[in-house]
Amino acid sequence: QRTRGVGVSSSCSSQHGVRMLPMLTLEAADELSRLVLKEASSFRPVSVAVVDPAGDIMICKRQDGCTRAILECAIAKAQSCVHLGMSTRVLRDKYAERGTQIGAMVQITNGQLAPFPGGVICRDASGNILGAVGVAGASGDEDEHCAIVAVNSM
Repeated sequence: QRTRGVGVSSSCSSQHGVRMLPMLTLEAADELSRLVLKEASSFRPVSVAVVDPAGDIMICKRQDGCTRAILECAIAKAQSCVHLGMSTRVLRDKYAERGTQIGAMVQITNGQLAPFPGGVICRDASGNILGAVGVAGASGDEDEHCAIVAVNSM
């Protein structure tokens, strides 16, 4: 059964018509990653990571042709979402005029902060963080598109 509410999007609000997940189980994380890879089939090879609310990896997958660095970017995008409570697009936009500050934040986190599109946060109807999806390998817009489509398909 699908429910409406605060789901995932670049702004994480229900006004974008994004489906929400009632709970992020291992089965749901695996399905999200499968749907991301299906949606990405017309783009360059991508990697996908799904993390829980603590930022711990639930699932990560790398398509043929993706390097370890691309997988690390997907993980960093997903973890950035849950650690900061926003999508990576919102993170990028928030610090667009403060390059020194975001650079310092990336350095402090040992490169585990990804201030570019492709990471979307998953929330329940009450706004609680369920986890996040990070996609890397295509353009940032394409990465983000794949993550949003996957969540909407659940």
